[in-house]
Amino acid sequence: MAVAVDARASVGDELTEERIFQEALGICTGDVVTTSYGTGPYEVWRISGPRLWRDGLWRAIYPATVISLALLSTGHTGPVRSSDFCFINDVLREGERWFTLSGNEVFVRPPTKRPLLQVDMFSSYPPDPQPYPYQAGVDYSAGDRRLWHCSYCGRDCNAEPPGPYAPPPCPYCGMPASTNVIVLRRGTSGLVQALRQGSGPGRGGCS
Repeated sequence: MAVAVDARASVGDELTEERIFQEALGICTGDVVTTSYGTGPYEVWRISGPRLWRDGLWRAIYPATVISLALLSTGHTGPVRSSDFCFINDVLREGERWFTLSGNEVFVRPPTKRPLLQVDMFSSYPPDPQPYPYQAGVDYSAGDRRLWHCSYCGRDCNAEPPGPYAPPPCPYCGMPASTNVIVLRRGTSGLVQALRQGSGPGRGGCS
């Protein structure tokens, strides 16, 4: 059961912006979440996305639209602080079910009593995400560390890295093509490697 909590999020003892109602991929703030790996129940506090790709330690291209969930234990009492949250990253929808890219199922149900939150015309119902800007002449099936993005000239390229830790030079501008691009598919070796590196897409730390 979702508990009644202050609709404002806080960092430390300082309150930040008002919490607002959000809905994406059929999940709403206030919904109750449990997982196939035995965690929860949590209240959906905030939704990030939807997105089809993102930048970070590498550039990730997703196989479908995904969202990330910021979650708060339904048994939480007292002020809400940033340290109280856990996260499930990169959740996709298949029919009326939800999964992470690594194949864990996320179970979603409406709360007994949904918190009353303000609706924002720009943030409550986010638009469909922009597709990835694929570039002509680039093999996006080349595999991990064979597909790169150059932040200097903005081009994607296929290149062999000179070593295990060094990025290859961009064939277009000669600068280091420092961003590895990973085309994610559920259960593929690229996803497994990303997860083993410690900060790839997947569960996101809810326990």
